[in-house]
Amino acid sequence: MDFIANNPSLTSAQRQEAQKAANLLRTGIIDDQVQKVAPSWFNTYVNLGGKNDATSSANIQTSLQSLERVNKERTTAGVRSLKISPISTAISMIDADYQKQGFLNHPKFYGYRQNLENLSAGSEAISNWMSEQEDWQWNVKKNPSLAPYEFSPNWQDPAYTQAVLGSNGYRTAGHYTNFSK
Repeated sequence: MDFIANNPSLTSAQRQEAQKAANLLRTGIIDDQVQKVAPSWFNTYVNLGGKNDATSSANIQTSLQSLERVNKERTTAGVRSLKISPISTAISMIDADYQKQGFLNHPKFYGYRQNLENLSAGSEAISNWMSEQEDWQWNVKKNPSLAPYEFSPNWQDPAYTQAVLGSNGYRTAGHYTNFSK
């Protein structure tokens, strides 16, 4: 992130975001005006640049390859490609390190809602997320009013929330709907 923050070919706003992301990775704090402390687990699980850390160069390279696969799937689904956000990337790295506790769980420290973060164990995350497309289609068959929200969340509709989370007789489809929107 420091490299990006010092890249003169980027706009001032882009460099500032990269600087915030670099600081976030070093301290666990996004903005000391708003957030005064890092997550309680930050120093336990984040080892900036460490071999087995989400911030290692090998893991960053793997993530970029995954982004290419994600964007291929998104293009196939007819939705726009994702772009890299330094701050979102830093949060994702820290949250990935949180998983070192031995289970998959959304840490929710940085304000993620369930529709903003996909988790997966194993090497085929994208295939796992896309496999929920069948579940989404099953949910829409059960409740056709869900159809317009495939890639546009409607958290005010309890049926949508239940379909995404897989509760109240629906099948889990939130990774798919989030992945493709």
